[in-house]
Amino acid sequence: MHASLCDFLTDIVQNSIEAGSHLISIQIYQDEHAMTFKVTDDGRGMSEEQLRKALDPFYSDGVKHEHRKVGLGLPFLQQMIEETGGDFSISSKVGEGTEVNWKVPLDHIDSPPSGDIPSALNSLMAYPGDFELRFYRCAEKGEAKEEYEVNKSDLLEVLQDLSTAGNLVLMKEFLQSQETAIEEFLQRD
Repeated sequence: MHASLCDFLTDIVQNSIEAGSHLISIQIYQDEHAMTFKVTDDGRGMSEEQLRKALDPFYSDGVKHEHRKVGLGLPFLQQMIEETGGDFSISSKVGEGTEVNWKVPLDHIDSPPSGDIPSALNSLMAYPGDFELRFYRCAEKGEAKEEYEVNKSDLLEVLQDLSTAGNLVLMKEFLQSQETAIEEFLQRD
């Protein structure tokens, strides 16, 4: 289900895709103490009532998953944040889109591991559909920072296709090299 922070991230982005978004932005910030995630989209958005229901684990509109009686992605995220003492917010406007923010303390015993960011991003970039996905990752230590940015349209321009095995391997290697630079930066004294 949700064994890592990347599992929560892919679940939230899948919601954005299914909401008909044309532009989805993912930002991940990290320092020695916490990871902060921000996902924004320009999808259908939700009314206040829909937003309240989206946070209710015992509600499902039956549209997204016809036979499912519950919707657990956002409620599980919210519960994990409450258990770890992090921060969570969601805002949405009908016809404009949704923004989900969460911050997870890295030193809390109940905080899940970050997971495999390159694999999660690889899957999201290759997910079928006519949407732009923008990803920004930043790690900070004191005044120094290491960052990278990648967009689905840029990858498509270079690789032409994000569904073939060879291109998926190339994309994963590129993303892994960027994430390795972040990890090395965070481990430096």
